[in-house]
Amino acid sequence: MFFNLYVSMVAAGEASGTLEGVLERLADFMRASRSCAGKVGAALAYPALMGSCARRVITVMMVSSYRR
Repeated sequence: MFFNLYVSMVAAGEASGTLEGVLERLADFMRASRSCAGKVGAALAYPALMGSCARRVITVMMVSSYRR
């Protein structure tokens, strides 16, 4: 379930005796990754909403012009 990078870093930390520092770095990296993913999701929400609204408006316009 873990990425190979995490496993390799923990193994290197155990071998060098700096496991605590390695785990702190991994935790910081995971927090930063989660934060970045949240920001990307929030940035894509508005364009997705506008695209959905545009599709609906175009569909309504096409259906209403077809019925005339």
